[in-house]
Amino acid sequence: MFRPSLRTNLSLTLLAVFSIILFIIIGLSKGADYAEQKNAAERMERSIEKVSLEFRELLKENKVSWDKKTDPKQLGLVGPETSPIITSRAVLSEKQRAINPNLAAVFVKWLKEAELEAGDYVAVGVTGSSPAVNIALYSAMKELDLKPVIITALSSSRYGASDVNFTWLDMEKAIYSETGFKSYAASRGGNRDIAAGMNSEGKELLGDIIDQNNLQLIEGNRARIVMFEKALPKGQEYKAFINIGASVGNVGSVVSAGLLKEGVNYTLPELEAYGVLEYFTEKNIPTIHFFRGQDTFDEYYLSEANSESQKIGKGNVYGYSWTVALICLILLIIAIALVIIYDRHDRHFMANIVGHRED
Repeated sequence: MFRPSLRTNLSLTLLAVFSIILFIIIGLSKGADYAEQKNAAERMERSIEKVSLEFRELLKENKVSWDKKTDPKQLGLVGPETSPIITSRAVLSEKQRAINPNLAAVFVKWLKEAELEAGDYVAVGVTGSSPAVNIALYSAMKELDLKPVIITALSSSRYGASDVNFTWLDMEKAIYSETGFKSYAASRGGNRDIAAGMNSEGKELLGDIIDQNNLQLIEGNRARIVMFEKALPKGQEYKAFINIGASVGNVGSVVSAGLLKEGVNYTLPELEAYGVLEYFTEKNIPTIHFFRGQDTFDEYYLSEANSESQKIGKGNVYGYSWTVALICLILLIIAIALVIIYDRHDRHFMANIVGHRED
């Protein structure tokens, strides 16, 4: 007859404690791209501060509007709900959750997954709808020393870069000292990429802002393709197309934007309309896509709206060291084997004692 041994219970307790320690060690280890991810996140944080400083100066001059409920920290990255240059509705929490420097680390992860290297040219399409996401991308591209050709769809959805006196092009200039990137051309964006349905005031404002920034005004996906090819130096080729938002020139339609997986895409689902991303996919060039961000925020546990952002360098987006994980796995297997051997020896010992007494 077998009777439980205190020594067996002790060994199992020690094994449990040892397993927890190994788990903590793995969690504290750093992934292969940790340094680049952390640097990108820190650059995004500095860029956000530069945007905030510029916004506060404009606020002092009564040139921009501010809503404490939507932008409690006065960062300037969450614009007004109504404006002449707004083209669509939006979810406020998605704009707020994007203001997290660790989002830049997500983009570093995606850029690495697409096997991009320093000096690679990438075609980039952004909009005014998600300024914080744009900053995250710019910060990641700078850290990896990529060469982007950027085309901006200037109009915005609600709560984006929707203030006519503080559009995405203004924010782009504010962070130029950090990123060194600026748009190559711009469209009005919105319906049909010409802000169709927007009143004449909004269309005129967008056109004037683009002109004031010395950018060529373009319309539609064909014009984008022409501009991307024109900007590419002879003998070079694009290694990826990066899309932020739902500019119809880039993705064809808002429906198409929602069908695409956020992150790296090598193939596309059947889309509603033709956009620039299909042009690049047909050339076997990967697309990195970010639309509303909800799935991405949840996957990497980026902060909820109005909550304190988790610290830079912390979180599952930074991964862990596979070498450390392998060593910990080997140690755990050894520990389990020792417990099994110890337990069998203990059972045999106790069985002999019990058997002797019964005799």
